[in-house]
Amino acid sequence: MMSLASANPLLALLVFGAAVFSTTPCSAAPVVTVPLDKQYVPVVRNNKIVSYKTAYFGKVFLGLPAQQNFTVVFDTGSGHLFLPSAQCTTETCMKHSRYNRTASASAVDINH
Repeated sequence: MMSLASANPLLALLVFGAAVFSTTPCSAAPVVTVPLDKQYVPVVRNNKIVSYKTAYFGKVFLGLPAQQNFTVVFDTGSGHLFLPSAQCTTETCMKHSRYNRTASASAVDINH
């Protein structure tokens, strides 16, 4: 497991932008540190491993008063964090933990 203190600044920025949910501008919001795990995923071509992709993932806890926990992959190409909704009943959504916005008094709906 690696800490953001030892991670590169890009990852720290992504977690800052993704893990802080507030109506306060990001510059005034507290910095949130998420311990990360690193996984190497093989890239296979013609039944041969040609390289490895690196995936960083960690646990985030969202919502108040009852926090819901999720294991998420931090995409180094995006600063957004999307979670499946408890209202989603597709086969794909059912395979993942889903965010129950009615269990959180701090949830804010967005039109995305």
